[in-house]
Amino acid sequence: MRNILLASLMILTNILSADLVKIGVILPLTGNNDAYGQQCLSGVRLFEHELKEREAKGELKNHYQIIVEDDQLVGRLTAEALNKLINLDHVQALITTTGTSGNVANPRAEKAKIIHIGVTTDTRVAQGEYNFTHWTPPQAEAPLLVEMIKRMEFKRIAIINQRQQS
Repeated sequence: MRNILLASLMILTNILSADLVKIGVILPLTGNNDAYGQQCLSGVRLFEHELKEREAKGELKNHYQIIVEDDQLVGRLTAEALNKLINLDHVQALITTTGTSGNVANPRAEKAKIIHIGVTTDTRVAQGEYNFTHWTPPQAEAPLLVEMIKRMEFKRIAIINQRQQS
């Protein structure tokens, strides 16, 4: 998860240009999903460290500020975090990490014309001109998996499924 979040942050730093680039990240840092959010936060902090090192070496033309907000993976709290990030912090880009927060962020990012990367397989998050997803949706992965299973002539497979809030 940290690598995916890092990749999303790196993509954003390459496409945004301004003297100070503010990137908002919405994570479930407290509540029932805090373990997931804390893992993601570790990736964000690692990326911040890398940015500071690159800035010190003069490798970056811009300065970056990452603003992290907690939504507990609750849609109402995602909306509150979005309002703060967009209206008060004036972020130029946004990262969400689940279908729940991504679907709440989608229309706000589109309206504010802010690039939004959702780390999710939920294709609804990517609707519009300013919204994108980072993961391949299951609909695209499934045919390739079936082809591989047939090619390898597996006779039995196990399916492990996870039920989660988002």
